Amino acid sequence: MLSVQGLCKTFQEKQKQRWKTITVAKPVLNNVELTAKSGRTLAVLGANGAGKTTTLRCIAGMLSFEAGDISMNGLTAKSGASWRQQIGYLAGTTRLYPRLTVAENLHYFGTLYGMDKTSIQQRIEQLDQQLELGKALNTRVDACSTGMHQKGNIARTLLHDPQLLILDEPTSGLDIMASTRMLEVVKRQRDADRTILLSTHHMHEVAELADDVAIIAKGKVAFNGPVQHLGQHAEDIHQSVTKIIQGVGV
Repeated sequence: MLSVQGLCKTFQEKQKQRWKTITVAKPVLNNVELTAKSGRTLAVLGANGAGKTTTLRCIAGMLSFEAGDISMNGLTAKSGASWRQQIGYLAGTTRLYPRLTVAENLHYFGTLYGMDKTSIQQRIEQLDQQLELGKALNTRVDACSTGMHQKGNIARTLLHDPQLLILDEPTSGLDIMASTRMLEVVKRQRDADRTILLSTHHMHEVAELADDVAIIAKGKVAFNGPVQHLGQHAEDIHQSVTKIIQGVGV
């Protein structure tokens, strides 16, 4: 189980004040607390700028934080490489190296995860069957279609068989077929008892995939509970989420 306790994060922002530039502390997260269980998908929702992506990046070990604790399987987010090796992170802006083939990208990232060549090749063969990578494997990324590129991104995320998947707007900019493929991947990983964090603005994805929901507003968790408490359908969930966010103030 993933546990986030008392997470606080502040950014330093430069502002012009008359004839000089000063640095001002900008609190972004204030005592964020949430849990995510194995075999369940936690949807992390909120308005733009509320702190969703910052929370996910702290959990992924991509950002440091001033206070709080993030732990899972006896490790914490401050465990360095050991922590990152149990996490797969995918955002709408995730890209592969364009001058390498998809297979070359996977071999490279596999070494970063500490995998040996044999393990990497075996895992690529497994993912080829699961994701139908096909000719994408031997195609340079800058010659791949959007769908092929997305398959490569998904393969990279799953390559080291992570226990925790962090998906930040993973269907952003994708067409219907690529989005559907992404949702199928999430379902399969949940069925494989992985822990999944999903950030999205699409309530139909929440209705289809989420078991639990955490709503972040103004850097705090305004709601944390089963998705059924918000509604059964996308329209109901949208109305409930909007009401909660408006109650806090964007």
